[in-house]
Amino acid sequence: MVLIQSSIISTSLSYCRKSLFNSSSRMSSKKILVIVSLAVIFGLGAGKSLKGATYAKSKRSLMDFDCSGKEDGNYPHPMLCTHFVACVGGKHAYEMVCALNHDGKPLHFVPSSGPSTKTARCDYPEVAGCDLPEPDDPTTPEPDEPSTTPAEEPTTSEPTTMPTTTMPPTTEPPPECEETEIRKVGNCTYYEVCKDGKWVPSECDKDLFWNSGIENGQGGTCDYYENLSNDIRDEFNNDIECILPSDSWQTESEKCTGTYHFREPYDGINNEDREKILTCPKSSKGSSSPDLVWNPATRTCSKPGTVPGC
Repeated sequence: MVLIQSSIISTSLSYCRKSLFNSSSRMSSKKILVIVSLAVIFGLGAGKSLKGATYAKSKRSLMDFDCSGKEDGNYPHPMLCTHFVACVGGKHAYEMVCALNHDGKPLHFVPSSGPSTKTARCDYPEVAGCDLPEPDDPTTPEPDEPSTTPAEEPTTSEPTTMPTTTMPPTTEPPPECEETEIRKVGNCTYYEVCKDGKWVPSECDKDLFWNSGIENGQGGTCDYYENLSNDIRDEFNNDIECILPSDSWQTESEKCTGTYHFREPYDGINNEDREKILTCPKSSKGSSSPDLVWNPATRTCSKPGTVPGC
């Protein structure tokens, strides 16, 4: 808040007394009143706010404002919150400018603070309570002496708008997929599910495989081996990355023979492990070729000479 300081008033009155002493006798008492009033009113343009906001000297220029019937003092500007009007002698209207605060932002005239020069003040916008538009380019020019030439007719122009720079909006990348969508990826137990527009890797639980033959609107589901179609089973069996939960082995007495044990994937439907004892094909009668033996390295039936240790 800024009030007119008593030092400004006393200095202004001292200046007026010197002016009266040096001036000619033709100076009328009305002109003296104008000088004294201006000295008091213009005090609002300098000083410091109780909040620490510094006020520069205000611009003094005649303007088209009806001061008739109004006491000398400061009044709200009809168009700008950052300006105010000083009425002097009931007919002279001077356009005044509130200074900038310590942040470099324009202060606002408090409409309810005038017209008394003891209470009239400029303050922070959030305190002033002025709802008029702010000027496009507020400045605080150096003070000028009051003009003695008649005021020109004000011209009305369209309000100007300061050019603004619009930054291009930041757009999120389009989603990779639709929510709850699922697809097979990798080997026979892996799949991906769509979450928040992105594919998230997932894996079927133990003893389950990805069954893309299920028409559930999502691309498939994890399922037991027994429920897979023959085509899908063949695909998984021929996929070197697909490790089926099956195994084959021989006992010590069965080595280098055609007998071996084979365990198929877990039967989830019947809830049982499946193990079989199998035998490699034997040579036909009269053939000179030896019987095939189980090759644990290749998991196939092979000629004895190709199996290590046989």
